[in-house]
Amino acid sequence: MDYTFRIVNSMKDNTVENISSEIKQKRISLGLTQGQLAKILGVSPNTLARWERGELKPRSIGAILITLDKLHENFTIQKFSPTIAGE
Repeated sequence: MDYTFRIVNSMKDNTVENISSEIKQKRISLGLTQGQLAKILGVSPNTLARWERGELKPRSIGAILITLDKLHENFTIQKFSPTIAGE
């Protein structure tokens, strides 16, 4: 995935509603709780909840989106990778 392109497009849709919706959708698609994702991102669960409710916008939107994309990419690879006997 071209992360530079992703950040530029996300900055164009930089409304609180779009960002909060995207963070929540990615978290749910990863099967993570707010507490789990907050720990991964290094923020408090309260901060993540406020992002998702649109009460607060992340300072580093690009870094958050890249992290979420990489988590999603890794999750997808692990979920669909065939297991080899003996592993």
